[in-house]
Amino acid sequence: MIIILVEPQLGENIGAVARVMKNFALSDLRIIKPRDGWPNKKANIMAVGAVDIIEAAKIYDDLPAALEDVEKLYAMSARVRALNKKFINLHNFYKECENPAKTAIMFGRENNGLSNEEISYAQKVITINTSNFSSLNLAQAVGIFCHGYYEKLYQTDKIVKNNDANATYAELNNFLQHLEAELDKKQFFRVEEQKPSMLNNMRSIFNKANLSSQEVRTLRGMNESLTKTD
Repeated sequence: MIIILVEPQLGENIGAVARVMKNFALSDLRIIKPRDGWPNKKANIMAVGAVDIIEAAKIYDDLPAALEDVEKLYAMSARVRALNKKFINLHNFYKECENPAKTAIMFGRENNGLSNEEISYAQKVITINTSNFSSLNLAQAVGIFCHGYYEKLYQTDKIVKNNDANATYAELNNFLQHLEAELDKKQFFRVEEQKPSMLNNMRSIFNKANLSSQEVRTLRGMNESLTKTD
């Protein structure tokens, strides 16, 4: 995903943008005619641990030059304008984004946003839903976009990669049968008539926990350790 800043005015805001981009795994920053020139010491200071994004940022003299390798451009705006453009919210953008590497999101100046001419380059305009007060700091707007993008397009994959697979019903049932047998030995089910409902409650507890295979194996090992006789 490409982030484009059009004529940003403050180095501090550029640095804050780089910082929030790194928070959410984005790195392609393009800047068009920064008001205070480039490089910008204040941007580096504000970026903190994201100085690498500042140093790798590409600087352009105009918008068309920044779009040469871009397939889709979206303009970000806090307000709906009377333009012949389709306006979508962030949720719908996340659903339709197909090629993030070739997609750019364009943010305007701190004082007056994007011009109608600049928006004319965009296929669509993304609006951020706010209350009656719609004014957002540049880095805040970028941060809201980046967080949502990361959650929708990255976080799910990350969870799947890092976590063990969910336990199968067979694994969970084997554990519960073993637990039931050990509880029987300890005379846990003192009223035989109540045993079916108690087992149902136990099964419900463990099913709601959405346990992984590793977690079930751990529970079974704990159960064996507690009931093992020396």
